[in-house]
Amino acid sequence: MAANDAAQRTVKIDVVSDTVCPWCYVGKARLQKAISSFQSKPEGKGVRFEVNWHPFQLNPGAPADDPGKPKLEVYYSKFGKERVEAMLPQMAATFQQEGLPPYSMEGKTGSTLNSHRLISWAGKAHGVEAQNRLVDKLFESYFTQAKYINDRSVLLDAAVGAGLPEKEAAAVIDDPTAVLDEVEGELRRAYASGISGVPNFSIGRQQLSGAQDPSVLERALAAAAAA
Repeated sequence: MAANDAAQRTVKIDVVSDTVCPWCYVGKARLQKAISSFQSKPEGKGVRFEVNWHPFQLNPGAPADDPGKPKLEVYYSKFGKERVEAMLPQMAATFQQEGLPPYSMEGKTGSTLNSHRLISWAGKAHGVEAQNRLVDKLFESYFTQAKYINDRSVLLDAAVGAGLPEKEAAAVIDDPTAVLDEVEGELRRAYASGISGVPNFSIGRQQLSGAQDPSVLERALAAAAAA
């Protein structure tokens, strides 16, 4: 491909993620660093990256109207207290290294289905940039502000904070069937494709699992842009 062709190209990136996965938040930050670094180089000038977010549920059995449980209680039950207490300083340090707000284990956790419905709607109705802003707001609310991911007001505040129309967002949140078929279809495709952990990045022909280092992601971006 000629340099001019590459410079005019839009490269699609698909990210499978859950809104209660801290490494997904880290992965988003690292992806943005990789994109910024690549676009600052001659071969990246003018290359546009379209980042699309797709659902995954780490706890698919949680009911959509789940009132939630304390995060630490759930983590202790799932991983054991000793392992969790070893994980928390690492996670806090990682957030700091990536320039994210301070990591918090306060608050509740529970079903992420409604957050995924909102994310899917944002992308379809208002585009990938609005969707990415919403994903940022949801991550920030849950991981750094101790807000419950399945609380109506938290979802609506995140939507408004991302610049989405309040009435439209409220209508999606309040209708449990809105965008549900699309989200459930994407969940089935993710599981059927063998994805068992998140984040999972599809960049061009490459699929990368986990919150990869920005340098790894940038190489994938460069390969996709040059293909």
